[in-house]
Amino acid sequence: MWEICKRARNGGMEKAQRAWMMVRSATFSGSAGLWAGEVKVLGGKEWTGSVSSGGLLPLNGISDNKGSRKDRTRLGRGIGSGKDKTAGRGHKGQKARSVHKPRLGFEGGQTPLRLRIPKRDFTNTLGQSYQPVNLNKIAELVCKGRINASQLITMKTLKDAGAVGKKMLDGMKMLERASEHFLLPIHIEVSRVFERAKVAIEAAGGSVRRVHYNQHGLKVLLDPNWFHKKGCILPQPARPPLKVIPKVDGIGSLPAPVTPPPSAPTVPETTVSA
Repeated sequence: MWEICKRARNGGMEKAQRAWMMVRSATFSGSAGLWAGEVKVLGGKEWTGSVSSGGLLPLNGISDNKGSRKDRTRLGRGIGSGKDKTAGRGHKGQKARSVHKPRLGFEGGQTPLRLRIPKRDFTNTLGQSYQPVNLNKIAELVCKGRINASQLITMKTLKDAGAVGKKMLDGMKMLERASEHFLLPIHIEVSRVFERAKVAIEAAGGSVRRVHYNQHGLKVLLDPNWFHKKGCILPQPARPPLKVIPKVDGIGSLPAPVTPPPSAPTVPETTVSA
């Protein structure tokens, strides 16, 4: 059929009809191959294939047209090949190596762009910053009467008493300064606590609980009236992330609790000492 279409394009319909009559006169056998008459038409004048004595064309005798396939270039096969000693790569240099592709970001030896750009104003989004509060500061505020040691001391209590500044950050962290002289049996809730400070408070008969508040929860804890003024409902306490769970003892209550935990005994106001 390809030969018929080619003759119709080159010589007109007369040659195409003649070729079609030659094809019709030939006999086709699907199991053995093609008859010689049909092979001559389909192969054309330049066809050089062989036909068996029985008049059938074997499949192993079919070959491509001359020039349809091109041999690949064989490298390193002598001077006459044109690609002998260096296989067309030249002498030395980056492109003469087996793996000549440089690494990502390589700029020929000069300082790459990633090192030329200055690094400024980096903020660790996963970091936590806490307001420090010392045991001696709490003892001083208790002696002055600004903190009631018989009630539960929360971060709101410390903020209202002036133990820390205005900026709360991510919570409060209890430090260990003057822990060896601390004798107040207080019950307190903070975000983090030093181990020596916790031991000193528990040795005096008190307790320390590490509670988790997110930024929204701290806003509710420190200023619950802001939500009432806006006509909003107080949100529920947020659960800590998976990486924070081993570092806390529980979820902080909203609004701020005022009574010690049930397991902790109530401390009379008369037992507060300097």
